[in-house]
Amino acid sequence: MRDQEINGVKILSGDIHSFNQMEAMFKIEQQNKSKFEDFKTRIKEFETVSTIEEAKTLAEKILPIANEKNIFRIGSAKCTIINNDDIFRICVDSPEEFIAYDFAK
Repeated sequence: MRDQEINGVKILSGDIHSFNQMEAMFKIEQQNKSKFEDFKTRIKEFETVSTIEEAKTLAEKILPIANEKNIFRIGSAKCTIINNDDIFRICVDSPEEFIAYDFAK
């Protein structure tokens, strides 16, 4: 890589590379934050649910669940969903907050 001069300011090629990396990391962080906010909006619908049957019906429409226990990441948050005959539970744990919805027979 070569050094460049832009508007009379000498830019070292390593500085450009570092800036590009920082910019890419910032974009990824923004995307992760957006995904997490979208997911929180989706699961907010569980606030109006009162029974385990309603929770399971809603989950079939809006959540990616395939097994009794599902664990995945949304941005910087870890989501755990437990879905069996007696319990339906959603836990979302991020560095900033913890969200839980719990339904039992």
